[in-house]
Amino acid sequence: MRLIRHWEARQDSRLHRACFCSDAPSMPDSNPGIIASAQASEKLGMEQIKLAREQTVVQNERQARMDELVGKIAGQQTQIAAENQALAKQQLDYYDTTFKPVERKLVSDAMNFNTEQEQARLAAEAGSAVAGSYDATKEGLRSEMLARGGNVADGKFLDTMSKVGLSQAADTAKAVTAARVQGRELGAAKLQDAASLGRNLSSNAATSYGIATSAGNSAVGNTGAANQNYNAGLSAVNGTASLGVNALNSATNAYNIDNSNKMQAWGAAANQAAQNNANTGSALGTAASLALIAWCDARLKRDVSLLSELPNGLRLYAFRYLWSDDWHTGFLAQEVQAIYPAAVKEDDSGFLRLDLGILATCLQGGEVA
Repeated sequence: MRLIRHWEARQDSRLHRACFCSDAPSMPDSNPGIIASAQASEKLGMEQIKLAREQTVVQNERQARMDELVGKIAGQQTQIAAENQALAKQQLDYYDTTFKPVERKLVSDAMNFNTEQEQARLAAEAGSAVAGSYDATKEGLRSEMLARGGNVADGKFLDTMSKVGLSQAADTAKAVTAARVQGRELGAAKLQDAASLGRNLSSNAATSYGIATSAGNSAVGNTGAANQNYNAGLSAVNGTASLGVNALNSATNAYNIDNSNKMQAWGAAANQAAQNNANTGSALGTAASLALIAWCDARLKRDVSLLSELPNGLRLYAFRYLWSDDWHTGFLAQEVQAIYPAAVKEDDSGFLRLDLGILATCLQGGEVA
């Protein structure tokens, strides 16, 4: 019996030392090189972000001036487009009301000059003019003969009149032929003039419409150029901001690496402390000891899996620590605290640990002083 009590006293003593974590390791210091690199990246990132903000302000001010200038130019170009469009419409209206009737008449006249009837009319007029001229000549010769007391029936006079008649016939033929040729040429010329007039009038209107279209396109192009300049400015700002974000990400990664290294070092020290404070006992005592020695705070555990639940509400888990892949068995300090708050202590690092001596007393139904 004395041996059993002696063993229990030794066990209680070892549990007591483990519960109050007199040998709990402190958090290791950060790696100076990693911290320096992280701080440099953080500084660079913040400077890039500040530069991006300054670029945004400058870009917005420049774009505001550009928008005002482009707005004026585009407004002028739009006005030119509207004025030329109105001018083109006036030209077309004037053409429709004034020149189109004249053009129709010219075309009609030109077409008539190319008809057989018109050429015959011109030939008849030419022949009539020749006949009138020769009739006057003949009448003059006859009057002169009579004035001299001559005989108009004289053979010599008649021969003269015959020659005049032959000349009249020849001149009439020439005049008729010339009139027909002249009619055809004049008709062709009139057709060409009419066609040229129509082309010129349409060309003037088309030119005005072209100027209007060009001015409108220029207004659109200038507006688009302003937008392109703004987009280019935004791209530069985004590039600067991206450099800042990348630098901050690098700083974050460095801080995470340093923190991970510290946690691993702390975990190794914790496991060493656990080995130094290891004890033996019942199944409950063993599980509780492992939980205490390796820290029972739920924030230090991962892959937590429920194994069993005791009648008093305490639950036993299998888990791995954040810094280790080894499996352990024990309680969660937060759950123990809800049932036996006196058995839970907070260490200097702010994490919860179990006082197994108090916990054992509580489990046996004893009172905690």
